[in-house]
Amino acid sequence: YMQDMVESLLGLSMLQAGRLRLLPMPTDLGAVVRQAVARNRVYAERKQITLGMYFERDLPNIIADDSRIMQVLENLIGNAIKFGPPGTRIDIHARPDAGGVLCEVTDNGPGIPPEDIEQLFRPFSSSKKGRGTGLGLPVSQKILSEHGGRVVVDSDPGRGSRFIIELPAVAPFSSPPTTSH
Repeated sequence: YMQDMVESLLGLSMLQAGRLRLLPMPTDLGAVVRQAVARNRVYAERKQITLGMYFERDLPNIIADDSRIMQVLENLIGNAIKFGPPGTRIDIHARPDAGGVLCEVTDNGPGIPPEDIEQLFRPFSSSKKGRGTGLGLPVSQKILSEHGGRVVVDSDPGRGSRFIIELPAVAPFSSPPTTSH
């Protein structure tokens, strides 16, 4: 827990200071999703939660830092597992969207009250105190913003939540600094 908090704090402070280096490259979002699901599979199985993946045909490559997009997906999937009751299901669905891709992480867990949704993206805010650092979603939101994307939450208390990642096919990365000799 303490290591997660330190890593999250470091990541958030570097993102806010503009010092986190992103390494954009053509990225197969489907491959990143498969890897994020694989990394969370044992955790899900321990909680008796089923993970499903669905990819639409013609899912375009995106220009992204795949390790940072992996971090976002692992956070969203991990949160869905953490807050989901045993015997539920989490589905990850990636599909093309106008000028980019959408990736949805949907669960049929407890849901989030509407008044708590905005707080989710504030550091150290959580509707479930003591169940995490309160940094994963703010860090994820900042990473997506750096990629020209965003995350949207749709939740219905008692019926589950859907976190929708929107990413452009070509993110607005700045050119890496050049060095003079």
